[in-house]
Amino acid sequence: MKGSLLILALIAVCAGGAQALTMTFTGQDAWDTTIASVRMPSGYHYAPSILNYGKSDRIMTRGTVSKGLLRFDVSALNGVADVIIDVTLRLHVNSGEGTVNVYRISDANSGWEEGSAAGSGGMWPIPGNNATTWRSKAQTHLWAGGFGLPQSGTDFDPVPLTTFNTTGSVGSYVDIPLGGDLTELITTWSNSSATSGVGSFSVSQGANTANEGMLLVSDGTSVYFSSAESANMPELIVTYGSAPVVPAGSFDGDMDIDADDIDLMGDYIRTGIAPTAANYDLSEDGVNGGTDGTIDIKDMDYLVRYLVETSAVDGDGNPIFGTQYGDFNLDGEIELGDLTRLGTYYGVGDKWSEGNANRYLDEDIELGDLTILGTYYGASNGGVDAIPEPMTMSLLALGGLAVLKRRSGQAENSRSRVDGS
Repeated sequence: MKGSLLILALIAVCAGGAQALTMTFTGQDAWDTTIASVRMPSGYHYAPSILNYGKSDRIMTRGTVSKGLLRFDVSALNGVADVIIDVTLRLHVNSGEGTVNVYRISDANSGWEEGSAAGSGGMWPIPGNNATTWRSKAQTHLWAGGFGLPQSGTDFDPVPLTTFNTTGSVGSYVDIPLGGDLTELITTWSNSSATSGVGSFSVSQGANTANEGMLLVSDGTSVYFSSAESANMPELIVTYGSAPVVPAGSFDGDMDIDADDIDLMGDYIRTGIAPTAANYDLSEDGVNGGTDGTIDIKDMDYLVRYLVETSAVDGDGNPIFGTQYGDFNLDGEIELGDLTRLGTYYGVGDKWSEGNANRYLDEDIELGDLTILGTYYGASNGGVDAIPEPMTMSLLALGGLAVLKRRSGQAENSRSRVDGS
């Protein structure tokens, strides 16, 4: 059955904290047919080896004798689905209990069309019915491997998308989860779309379409499914997700804006080489978001003062973003805890979390970092710079000297013990 896209369901669900959507394709989205895989008796058709009963209300598969072909127009997902979470084929079983394999048809056979022959009894053709039958736009009448898609690996993929059994399902629908690389499958299929006309499908790749469709092959049992021409149409249910939007400033892509991202920005400014494939151009003035084509201290200012997430919260319990240089523990305040960190790692550390306030200049923790800490000591939150009172600066200087002296004394004692003195 052909026509415009019909989406029956578009359902938002929550999957692992990320939004997932479900699209169900059916009715006018489906192309299906049964092809005969063996030569029929003389008089049944002018080309009995390629019979195509596309207008029947059933799809049939019986081992190597006949096979079902099925394709859905999933072009609505083109450019929308970043990752495919689940694909389920839903078929209504008319009759027959047996095992059925579902294969992906090969690219070489992707030009197939649904024929217009219906035949008597809803399945077999009327003698002399020369209506439009299967044809390949690439190879006028022949399948790549011979009559009736016989060759695994040539006519269809050797590994089935799924295998299912219809026992106990006659008269009802059966849901059949597809396997394999679902994202590749649906991404490829969605690159094609339907066009008008009987038996038509867009030909975006020369004589073929990117949407090859599926081949139904039973274990030899005659199994009948309702086709798109029946009331119980086939359905393809696709659950997909969109890649989460990484916030500006999360250069490592972990969705957090933290000390690691400050280090990455510092590395970029210092070396001129982007450490990750992210956008580091955050601001042209250090105060407002924007780009100027240059990665420099203004981008670092904007990251530290407006974007980085602190452990502080506002009156409503929401996290506060933005702090000042020297907030090494990112608690929203520059105070004794930050001075202690700097003292602990003085001369040995290199990260923001260890006291490196100017990683954009060097990878050392030394007097320059202590000076920056002193400049902002007592400040809280981000935005406008907070310069402490001179008395605070004096106290900080004394405290810093005490911390560094204590650290120096610990190092001297350690050396003395090694020397045995």
